[in-house]
Amino acid sequence: MAKRSKQPPQLWERKIVIATSPEVEGMLLSMAKNGQCRLIKQLKLVDGYLCEFPTRAEGPMVLEDHPWVADVLDDPKITLIPPSSKLYSSAKSRVTQNWGIKKIQADEAWKITKGAGVKVAFLDTGVSLNHPDLRGGIKGGINILNPKSPPTDDNGHGTHVAGIIGARLNGFGVTGVAPESHLYAVKAFDSNGEANLSDIVEGMQWCLDQEIKLVNLSFGIRKDHRLLHSMVKKAASAGLLMVCAAGNEAKEGLEDSVLYPARYPETIAVSALTPDDDIADFSSRGPEVDYIAPGTDILSTAPKGRYDTKSGTSFAAPHVAGLLALLLGYGNTSYAKCAVEHSALRNVLTNTAQKLPLLTRDQQGHGLVNAVKAVSYLCRR
Repeated sequence: MAKRSKQPPQLWERKIVIATSPEVEGMLLSMAKNGQCRLIKQLKLVDGYLCEFPTRAEGPMVLEDHPWVADVLDDPKITLIPPSSKLYSSAKSRVTQNWGIKKIQADEAWKITKGAGVKVAFLDTGVSLNHPDLRGGIKGGINILNPKSPPTDDNGHGTHVAGIIGARLNGFGVTGVAPESHLYAVKAFDSNGEANLSDIVEGMQWCLDQEIKLVNLSFGIRKDHRLLHSMVKKAASAGLLMVCAAGNEAKEGLEDSVLYPARYPETIAVSALTPDDDIADFSSRGPEVDYIAPGTDILSTAPKGRYDTKSGTSFAAPHVAGLLALLLGYGNTSYAKCAVEHSALRNVLTNTAQKLPLLTRDQQGHGLVNAVKAVSYLCRR
C-alpha cells in the first residue's frame, strides 16, 4: 500500500478585524468553532478583534465585505527607536548625572513640584523592578506578552526611559525629571525591542483602564497605519497625553523624517538636543516636531542595578513626559490656585519653550522645554 505523503503544517496569519457592530464577536466565534479562524483577543480601544486565519483562506476577504466589519488590517511588527551608537562626549568628560535635568531646569522646579502622585506610563520593554533608584516609584504595570509574569525588562530600553522620567531623589545614582511621580511599566516590546501593533493597542487600553493620563511612547514606524492612527485618536479623545520620540532617522538630504506616531497631530513629538544647543545629527526633524529636549549621552538607570549612558530621541521624549508630570503634580501642591487641565498643558509648554537661535522650526518645534518657566506660568494664572 502506498504511503501517504505528509501534509505540510497549516500556516496562520494575524489579522485585526475592526467591527461596526457587536455582532461581529459572535460571527468570529462561530468561524473559530468551524476551524476557519482563531479568535485571540478583543481590542476594545479600536473596536477590534485580533484573529488568526489560515494562510490564503478566504475568511478575511469575506469579512471585508461584511456590513458588520469596517476593516480587516494586518498586525505589523513595530520596533523601538534604537539608541544611537555614537558617543557625544569622551569618557573623561562624561557627566555623572543626567545633564538634561539642569538643561530643562527641572531641579529648580522641584522647589514647587516634584510630580507627586502623578501616574506616568511608559509603553516599552518593561522595567528593572528592583533597581534602587526606581523601586520606590514603580506603582504598577503589566506584561502584555505574558500577563502571568511581571513586566521585567529584558532589553534595557524601558529601564532607561523610566529613570529619566522618575528616578527617585534619594542622594545617590541618578534623579528623574519628576522624582515623586508614580511609574507604570507597560511591557509590550520583547527582548529584541519588537512588538505587534495589537499588543501596543492593548497596552494603551490598559493605561486608560488604570486612569493613567500621561504615557511615553519611544517607538516608531516610517509608514502610516490606519489602526495606529485610530488608536492614537481614540486615546487622545479619552484624555491621554502621548509624548513620542520623533525618531533617529535624520539623513543627509532628508529633512522631513519624523516617524509615526510622533507624526500625528494628536501626539507630542520630541527631537533630540545636544549640550551645545544643537540638534543631534541623528534626530528626525520636520514640521511635525513640537519640542526639543536633551537626547545625547543621557545617563539613566539600567538593569541589574546599574547605570548607562544612551543617546536618541527615545531619551529626549521622557524629559518632556517628566516635565508634564511636574505640571500635573503642581495641581496637588499648596501653590496651586486652580486645577491643572490636561487640555491646557500643550499651550503651557508652547508658551514657555525657549526658542534656540541656531535651530530651525523643523528642528526644534516651539523650542526647548523649560520646567521652571512652565511651572511659573501655572503659578501666574
